[in-house]
Amino acid sequence: MRQCGVNFGRRSPGLGGQYCRPNDKPASVTLDIDDTCDVVHGHQQLSLFNAHYDERCFLPIHVYDTEKSRPVAIVLRPGKTPGGVEVRAHLRRLIRHIRTRWHNTRITFRGDGHYARPEAMTWCETNGIDYIFGLSGTKPLARKVDEAADDIRTRPAIENLPVLRGYTETRHKAKSWDRERRTVARIEATMLGLDIRFGRHQPRCRLGRVDLRQPVLRARPSRESDQAA
Repeated sequence: MRQCGVNFGRRSPGLGGQYCRPNDKPASVTLDIDDTCDVVHGHQQLSLFNAHYDERCFLPIHVYDTEKSRPVAIVLRPGKTPGGVEVRAHLRRLIRHIRTRWHNTRITFRGDGHYARPEAMTWCETNGIDYIFGLSGTKPLARKVDEAADDIRTRPAIENLPVLRGYTETRHKAKSWDRERRTVARIEATMLGLDIRFGRHQPRCRLGRVDLRQPVLRARPSRESDQAA
């Protein structure tokens, strides 16, 4: 396990100070978390075949500070999609290290759909951590935003607009969730048709003040069986 910035494990305890400087205590930070395919050749330890990428690889997790574009942590891990228990463990260790220096900083995680695991979301909600995770689109979820989608679908033709984007929100409970959660839909109509992306974020974040940029809402349907409605 290798880290950069904040130490996820027990090794290199001094790495935490590289990111969380004692004299630099921001009011809030937004941290992007994602994994990336690191193709290997051979049968190195931790390397696995990943059907999504059709490669034998590692799948390290990267965490970056979005405002400063600084690496916060990099974890070398097996070439498989992280499950809910693993995601929760990484978030918990990362937050533990950040809180030793920044006690009152508001922290928001942003990630693709396979980080929207119930274990990770429940832990964030319990510990006062904001998050914005993508969600896979399902038919029940799409039906909840039909009215807003119809409006955005028809207005470009009426107003002669090449592109129209809008947002709406609803309440949704996937089968694996123990509660309803606020879900946001980004709806975009172009000459190519209608594109709807879904995301889940904390209720205390106002829709108009949260940056729901496209990469955050890029769900990966083939890897989101736990989000089936």
